[in-house]
Amino acid sequence: MTRELIRDEGLPIGIALGRAMPALHFPKDSTFFDRIKEGRRTHKSVWQREFNRVYRKNACFLEKQTTSQLFLSEEDLTKSFEKVKNE
Repeated sequence: MTRELIRDEGLPIGIALGRAMPALHFPKDSTFFDRIKEGRRTHKSVWQREFNRVYRKNACFLEKQTTSQLFLSEEDLTKSFEKVKNE
């Protein structure tokens, strides 16, 4: 998906990766990797560190937990779904 976004739409790699995040079951966000400075984008470790930051920030939602690691009940999930469904 990332390659197609770069090739077909001409997007920079950071934006393409952010838009392709749903393939990894993360929310789509074109600004995920904006924190990587232009001069450091050739360093694998910088990309890995940034991905790990994104994972730590979002993993709890993938596992149906709050950011404080408490499990969400089905009722909490239903309430949250109804709240965003109406927006």
